[in-house]
Amino acid sequence: MRASLEQREWFHRMHVEWFRVMQPLHGLQINQQLFPPLPTLPPERLQGCLLLPSREALLQHLPEGGICAEIGTQEGFFAERIWTIVHPQRLHLFDLDRKWIFARECHLLTRPEVTLHLGDSSTRLAEFPHDHFDWIYIDGDHSYEGVKRDIDVARTRVKPGGYLIFNDFTIWSPAECCPYGVPYAVCEFVEQSGWNVAYFALHPHLYNDVALQRPQQRQQTKPSATLFNEMRRE
Repeated sequence: MRASLEQREWFHRMHVEWFRVMQPLHGLQINQQLFPPLPTLPPERLQGCLLLPSREALLQHLPEGGICAEIGTQEGFFAERIWTIVHPQRLHLFDLDRKWIFARECHLLTRPEVTLHLGDSSTRLAEFPHDHFDWIYIDGDHSYEGVKRDIDVARTRVKPGGYLIFNDFTIWSPAECCPYGVPYAVCEFVEQSGWNVAYFALHPHLYNDVALQRPQQRQQTKPSATLFNEMRRE
């Protein structure tokens, strides 16, 4: 969707106002409060991580013909890329409601291999058995709490050796002018779980993707970190 002239002018005014208020604070001194720093990941969790130019390139590294899911499909545009590139045996799409994907009459919904699940993603995903999916693409609730809920369920629904892929790995959305909790939840999970970062895919506006691979052997998860919530309360 293209921004209207009114929207562009408003954005420019807000941009100027932001710098008028924030520049006297010298940026770095306040970033600790506005944007809590991400945990520094252990080097061994990044060993072998492959940097890719786009999320479509990431799809080319995922196993073909498997069982996969996209949490947060909206109009279904990326679901169509998944179908074209990965050729899944089964593709499960999750979203809160059907209005976006029905509005454009997404052709995927006519295929028997594709199923649309409506409602809260963590609740609906919990209906599947453990070790069911080859990989799950998570692009739903972008809040820290929302991503944590999806992780708590999805981590046991992918097979050993499978992947959890997170879209919008960025602390700030320039399009919406709001913070994202995705990287905080993901980095905490990497610290606690022993999962490795397998792929990192760039985006032109830095709505990046990160793919974590589940260990082949089950590992015990450490107690949940509280750093992010504690810093937000300060």
